[in-house]
Amino acid sequence: MNSDRSPCFEVTADSSIKQGDIFFDIPIIAPTPNPEDYTQGNKIQLLIETFDVVVVSQTCDLNKQKIEYVTLCPHWPFSELSERRPEFGKSGLLGNIKKSLRVPRYYYMEECNIEGFERGESIVCFEEILRAPRSLLESYTGGDRIRLTTEFTYALMYSFGHFFIRPATPD
Repeated sequence: MNSDRSPCFEVTADSSIKQGDIFFDIPIIAPTPNPEDYTQGNKIQLLIETFDVVVVSQTCDLNKQKIEYVTLCPHWPFSELSERRPEFGKSGLLGNIKKSLRVPRYYYMEECNIEGFERGESIVCFEEILRAPRSLLESYTGGDRIRLTTEFTYALMYSFGHFFIRPATPD
């Protein structure tokens, strides 16, 4: 079902980058996850992986060009989650994330029904903080793209903040 509107997303042709912007297939440089490379003084090899991401840096910092690197969180369609993270095979986890029940490291994004930008439900992962040069993301801003609406950007950032400000408990 296509429509011109989606409760979570809006289409923008704006060339500026804002909190809540959605980008697809962004190349990110990452170190190899081999702990021996770090502990034995080996040279660390880097990988280039592509990610679908949502911008979590503050819009005011981006607009005033106060930061060179943009903070991002990856997001994955439901269909890919069990491949990337085995815990998603556990019964009830996705349902709990959709209901925002005690799974603070994840945020649920609804499907997008905007014509030309259709996509299924996805999950944002706050555990994997990524960074990319602002200039790289600016090269992806030509033409129409989607971003979260203001209401859903606030909800995403509230959840992001909650993940990091939880007091430590033994459980």
